[in-house]
Amino acid sequence: GSGATAVTLVPAMAGDAAHVTMLQRSPTYIVAMPNLDKVADDAIKEGASPEEVHRRVRDNKAVQMQSFTHAGEVGALTQEDKNNMFIRFMRMSLPEKYMPEEEFKKHFTPRYNIWEQRLCLCPDGDFFRAIRRKQASVVTDHIERFDERGIVLRSGGRLDADLVVTATGLQLHHNPPMATMQVSVDGVPYVGREHYVYKDCMLNDVPNFAFGRGYFQASWTLKADIVCHYVCRLLNHMRQHGIARAAPRAPP
Repeated sequence: GSGATAVTLVPAMAGDAAHVTMLQRSPTYIVAMPNLDKVADDAIKEGASPEEVHRRVRDNKAVQMQSFTHAGEVGALTQEDKNNMFIRFMRMSLPEKYMPEEEFKKHFTPRYNIWEQRLCLCPDGDFFRAIRRKQASVVTDHIERFDERGIVLRSGGRLDADLVVTATGLQLHHNPPMATMQVSVDGVPYVGREHYVYKDCMLNDVPNFAFGRGYFQASWTLKADIVCHYVCRLLNHMRQHGIARAAPRAPP
């Protein structure tokens, strides 16, 4: 895969492994950003309080996100121009002397428009640095099968590997969020499409059940943390009031 998990793992493993190969079915937008927030660093050096540091960083991030999405000069660009701009960012991190143009186009020209799917950030360009140092490489292909030596590719090639890490993205369940569990409520089998999701963590008419998942278009842990806080508040409320059963009810 070439999402956030892979982009994080590749540079982390590259320093210890003999070589790391990232196998992807299709390319991803990957952008290098400084790991040190200059606004936060300057505020801390000025002696600003933690609250003031947070306010300055939050405001600055909001302005940056607006300029890179719908507002500002970038927002006025055509979709093709936006895509090409981010591809140029990647090319700046991986100049032609490290990867020929034909190879770069194959591995770093996503089929989707920027913001429609994943955009990965690599701190201080560590992902691209691993490629420049030849500690890591990218292969764009499909898995045909595994064998005793590694991966056989659909193109006819192969990748020999001592270790294969799966980071292939989200797999949709047929009966979410129960996956393969066989669940029934009062003898009635659970069918996902017959239920509503409450606060993205509970299901109507399914008692004492909560699940956690993160945001798809923001940091996963931001939403996961919100869910955990809510579930803890609910459990504390049930304990304090002697409530044994809790389930959302959909309006008629």
